[in-house]
Amino acid sequence: MDFPQFRNLVAELRLGKRLPDAVYLHQSAIVTASPELAVLTERVATTLKLGLGAWNVAKFFRRDFKLTLLNYPDFDTYAYPALAQSHTVNLETLAVRTAEYSTSDNPPILHRKEAFVAEDDPRRALFEAITQEGEAAGLYENPRSIGFKRNWEKLIRIKGYSLDVGGRLQLQEIPDSKHFSDAAPCNDIQCHKTAIDRNKLSAPMQVLARHGYFDGTHSVLDYGCGKGDDVRELEAHGVNVYGWNPTHRPEGKVATSDIVNLGYVLNVIENTKERAETLRRAYHHAQFLSKSDIVHILGQQDFFGDVNCN
Repeated sequence: MDFPQFRNLVAELRLGKRLPDAVYLHQSAIVTASPELAVLTERVATTLKLGLGAWNVAKFFRRDFKLTLLNYPDFDTYAYPALAQSHTVNLETLAVRTAEYSTSDNPPILHRKEAFVAEDDPRRALFEAITQEGEAAGLYENPRSIGFKRNWEKLIRIKGYSLDVGGRLQLQEIPDSKHFSDAAPCNDIQCHKTAIDRNKLSAPMQVLARHGYFDGTHSVLDYGCGKGDDVRELEAHGVNVYGWNPTHRPEGKVATSDIVNLGYVLNVIENTKERAETLRRAYHHAQFLSKSDIVHILGQQDFFGDVNCN
């Protein structure tokens, strides 16, 4: 199977959770995909020696010739299961990247389970009820912020809920004012940190990580990525990331993405016309961040210093 055929088969999927960069299907719903995709998925699992219980969700990339097998051990028993492992295979180069989350205190969290299974799946009604509970509680107002456990549980507390043993929402009694006065102050960095080790990221990428943009729902283009350190770190955590550099990574794919990073690029271009053209080319590939988003990030001044956003 080549990439054009793979891309067309993924586009034809009628079931699954659809995001801009990928379609996700539960293992039980793979039979609803084309025979070619079903066979490919099984071959990848066999090649990786992933036996029964080692994976239960497949991620079919829409823009890349890649397939990821993910393991959510509590998919059936917990309302919002956490990711334990992911195995991403580049189907062109056959390179495999594995990410381990089972020991993380801030793993990715799966939402809207009904979207992953077939329409006649007996679990679907329960999964829909779980999602409706979350919507009624206002938990899905900002999907970008709920992709990882720490932010998700923080939001649940803010909304006045807790989770029972099965992960279902239950109302909490409102604590008295003394509870708040005695509580330890929240460290902004800790509260917004994802499973990604931000110490391994460049400063611009650290800012994006701190504000929840690497929760797995957005694609990223590192335009002028140097030797690709940021790209490798983000790939290891399941982020759909592209990286290109004219010297160190000329073969990298320059793809239109939700977010484009242009860190430490313009400052080394002395020619003003070339600098402006580089900025225009990078901006041309960005499709997600609005001006208000950019102002919000830059306005934090935790990396960029005093910025005039006018």
